[in-house]
Amino acid sequence: MDIVSQCLSLTPVPYLKTAFDIFRFIVVTIEQVQVCRQQLRVLSISIAELLNTLDKERDGRLSTAGRSAEPLEVLQK
Repeated sequence: MDIVSQCLSLTPVPYLKTAFDIFRFIVVTIEQVQVCRQQLRVLSISIAELLNTLDKERDGRLSTAGRSAEPLEVLQK
């Protein structure tokens, strides 16, 4: 158990409750930011794959039997 989890599991004395609540809010917010960061990384990879696929199809037509089929399948997963 790390120090943050250990601290959050404590029952604060009444005068420190506000400080513990603020600290808990900060920890939860940081965790949410990390999740959003991971989601944005996955989104950027998907966009890059899509743009790569579109760039390879220079004439503007996507073919399901051509070079774009495999990257599109990867993108759909």
